[in-house]
Amino acid sequence: MDWYNIVSLVVSILSLGATVAVSFVIYHLEGKRQKAEKSKKLERKAREFIQDNISEKKFLSLAQFAGFLNPLYQHNRKIYNAFNRCDIELQKVILNTLNYTDLSLEQYNKEEFVNKLLKLFQEDCKKLNLFTETFLYDGAKYFHRGLYDWGEMRINGNLTQDLENKESQKNYFNKDYYNFYNKGYSRIGEHDIWLRLLDFVNLNNSDDKEQYYKRAKSASSIFYKHKILYSYVVPDSFEEFRDMHKISPLDYYWSLITECAESECCYIVMEMIRNAALIINREMNGEWLHPFECDYEIERNEDLYYCVIQTLFAIYADKLI
Repeated sequence: MDWYNIVSLVVSILSLGATVAVSFVIYHLEGKRQKAEKSKKLERKAREFIQDNISEKKFLSLAQFAGFLNPLYQHNRKIYNAFNRCDIELQKVILNTLNYTDLSLEQYNKEEFVNKLLKLFQEDCKKLNLFTETFLYDGAKYFHRGLYDWGEMRINGNLTQDLENKESQKNYFNKDYYNFYNKGYSRIGEHDIWLRLLDFVNLNNSDDKEQYYKRAKSASSIFYKHKILYSYVVPDSFEEFRDMHKISPLDYYWSLITECAESECCYIVMEMIRNAALIINREMNGEWLHPFECDYEIERNEDLYYCVIQTLFAIYADKLI
């Protein structure tokens, strides 16, 4: 091969290398440009979403469960439907923009998600003797009907009611009760279930059962009447109090609501699950009250339904995978 051919070959190779390099640089720059453009587009859509749903932004944590479990369901709450229409990438940008934790629910099996949570919940209920026979039969039909049949139903009554005065707050049964009530978690229909569940556990664990009864008796007068079931009333004698708590609390409530209208039954079943889950978290995990931060106020059954799932998920997430 003469020098001319050698030089031509070298030039050709260098030219080819330069072409490849330039092409690669152009491809890389174009990729960065497209990525930046896509990012700006997502940010713009996220801002538009937030502006359109600013009044309900507190429900974003629940919207994650609505979007994961029921992406095609027509909810009453606007933000659930709007969040469902967003693809996963946009959902993540929205959550990040508003500093909400991305639960990455897409990593779980949607078909088994709720069933697994309810199964773990029922196993722990049995460990604490909170029921002898489950009320979540036939695929937990009354729980699910709370959304699919009665999701639009408003939860009546004030979301929280103040205690009579500051002094009664200081002497309120015990610190845990005071914190629970004063933080605004108690709603009409909830405090009865919570107290009976807590009494059942505390009475069984208390060394001084009569002293516990006296505290319960002094505290019972501050509670308001239940609009669906009964007001929480402590019997006049310790013997009656002890006998009343021989019945597992969830069995007790289920016996009361079996003749209720289905709308009321579904609501109370959801409250039973949520409050029992909080008791389980307290007794078995040593954590008090909600295992997550929430800044929303439950207004309809559909909110309560997703709140129940959020509560169970916060307790059992590490057991789902």
